[in-house]
Amino acid sequence: MKQSTALARKNIETFFIFLPSIMFMRRGTEIIDRRPFAFSRLTHGTMNYF
Repeated sequence: MKQSTALARKNIETFFIFLPSIMFMRRGTEIIDRRPFAFSRLTHGTMNYF
């Protein structure tokens, strides 16, 4: 139980690390659209996940 709590905390920390970059990417969608398809698919999937 304690181990899963630590894992959840690590996931939350990772989320808050990636949140600013996701917000930045949402502003720069025209830059993302010029990137390879796999990259844009990854970012859009991440945004849909959150």
